[in-house]
Amino acid sequence: MSARARGYILAALAAAFYGTNPIFAVPLYGTGMNPVSVLLFRYLLGIPLLAAIVIFRSERLLPRAREVFPVALLGIIMGMSSLTLYEAYTCMDAGVASTLLFMYPILTSLLMSLFFHEKFRLSTGICLLMMGAGLYLLMDPAQQDAGIGMKGFVLIFVSSLLYAVYLVMIKVSKVLPYIPAVQSLLYQLLSGGLVFLAAVAAGDSLVLPGTLFDWGNLAALAIFPTVLSLLFT
Repeated sequence: MSARARGYILAALAAAFYGTNPIFAVPLYGTGMNPVSVLLFRYLLGIPLLAAIVIFRSERLLPRAREVFPVALLGIIMGMSSLTLYEAYTCMDAGVASTLLFMYPILTSLLMSLFFHEKFRLSTGICLLMMGAGLYLLMDPAQQDAGIGMKGFVLIFVSSLLYAVYLVMIKVSKVLPYIPAVQSLLYQLLSGGLVFLAAVAAGDSLVLPGTLFDWGNLAALAIFPTVLSLLFT
C-alpha cells in the first residue's frame, strides 16, 4: 500500500472516530453534566491510557525542552476546539453540529494554500462549492427542525477553524513531526485540560459523574474521539 493511500485511510478513520463525539457526550448533558465537566473528565481519562501505551512501547515519557512549548500550544488549541464544539451541542442539534464540524478539512486546505503556498487544487475548489451548498441547505430557514442559530454556527465554525489550525501546526512544525505520536498526545491532553480547569476557575461549575452510565460514556469519549482519533490523525 502506498503512503498516500495509507494516509487517506488513516484520515478517514480519524474523522470517523472524531464524529463519535455527540454519541457519548450528549447523553451526559441529560444527566446534568456541562461541557466543561464532560471534557475535563474525557481528557483526564485519556491521559493514563496514553501513558500506559508510552510505557508499554518503552518510549521516553518526558518531552525534551524544545518540545514543551509547541506541544503545550497544540494541546491548548485542541482543548479550545473541543470546548467550542461541546458548547455548540447545547444550542443546536448535535447531528447537524457534527456535520458542520467537517468544514475543517477544507479550512485546513485553505490555510495551507494561503499561508504555506500549497497548491490550490481543482478538487479543493469543488469541495468548497459543495460545502457552501451544503451549508446553505442546512441554514435554510424553512428547515426549522435543524435548529441552527447564529450562536451555534459561530461556535462550530470556530471549532472547525481551531482544529484546522491544529492540523496545520502538525504539518508545518519543525519539531512536532519528530516527537513520538503517543507521547505528543499525552502532553497535549495535559495542556488541553488546563483550558477546562481555567473555565472552572472562571466560574463554570464542575459536575461529577454520578453513575456507571456516566463513567461508561466518559470512558468511550476518552477512547474513541480522543485516543484513537488523534492517533490516526
